Amino acid sequence: MIFAALSEILSRELGPDLAARACSVLCREASGESVYIPARPSPPEIAPTDTPKRVAARYGVALSTAYCWMRRNRARSGNPK
Repeated sequence: MIFAALSEILSRELGPDLAARACSVLCREASGESVYIPARPSPPEIAPTDTPKRVAARYGVALSTAYCWMRRNRARSGNPK
């Protein structure tokens, strides 16, 4: 994505004045930087009682993705099961 496209999106969502201020701050604070924009705004919330099938249905992802998320979540929490 190029900066002009980001500016257009911000303008649509925030209005032209606030978007111009945000773009100005971005240019001043982070000029020349690259930013990764994730597909989801936050990591999935997985409860200890969730199953891969339930996680897949909740987030609309493939079952294999749900298994990966659950494995990663268990590794972080220290729960091997």
